Amino acid sequence: MERILEAIKMTLVYLVLGTFLFFCADWVVLLVKISQHGNALGSVTIHRLMTSGLKNGKTDIYPLDPLNQTCVHSIFPHQGYTPCWYLERHTEQIQSF
Repeated sequence: MERILEAIKMTLVYLVLGTFLFFCADWVVLLVKISQHGNALGSVTIHRLMTSGLKNGKTDIYPLDPLNQTCVHSIFPHQGYTPCWYLERHTEQIQSF
């Protein structure tokens, strides 16, 4: 039983370390893109909807103006920007009040 717990512990350590190294490599690639091309940022148009619940249980939906959101061409979020691959798959944002 002790060997199994030790193997699980080492697996978790290697998993965390591998994820950290992968994040650092993604950050270095982003820095190289910025230094060679000058800009590794993109823009994605986000379509926003606002919903409001009514007293009768129904919901009203109001479209809002589209918003261009800045994103970064990387796997992980960097410099406060969401990755472009994520925003391109989630172009609709719903706000409720």
